[in-house]
Amino acid sequence: MPPLIFKKMTYRKKIQYMFLGSLLFLMLVYFYAIKKTFQIKNEVNELKNIGLQGEAASSQIAYYENQLAVYDSSIGYLINNSEDYPHQLLAAIADICEKNNLTLTNFPKPELVKENDYEVLTYRISVQGEFNPVNELAYQLERKLKMGKISSLKFEAKKNNQIKKSELYCTIILQNIRNKL
Repeated sequence: MPPLIFKKMTYRKKIQYMFLGSLLFLMLVYFYAIKKTFQIKNEVNELKNIGLQGEAASSQIAYYENQLAVYDSSIGYLINNSEDYPHQLLAAIADICEKNNLTLTNFPKPELVKENDYEVLTYRISVQGEFNPVNELAYQLERKLKMGKISSLKFEAKKNNQIKKSELYCTIILQNIRNKL
């Protein structure tokens, strides 16, 4: 049985108390159940955003790697500071010349130009032989072996008085960029 206080109240008071009780009940439900649900939902949304940023970062990495490849191909290849590099280059040129029946006529020391944090090495390589093998040498050095950037090929036909024939000479200008230490 309801307490005697409720029997003496009017319907209007009972409805007001019921409304206040319902409001109090809803506040308790919100603070103990619904509020935690909203907090968890917000955390999930934040984690999803972080995940999307991670996916975007991987695509940005791929984009910047492609940009770096474009820059490498346009300015030359960045080489290490190895003292053995000229010997490796000479060995590669000698091997290609032997395979393609070319004659290496000149391989001087490189010209060195220093700028900011980089050094630009320029090799002037001279070979004698036929046109297609010389082009193959340039292709092998730049694209296959990635020994540097070919900045110029200069072909000259010179008359050899001993055999009374013209011979084709080519000067290849190969450039590299390396970090200063």
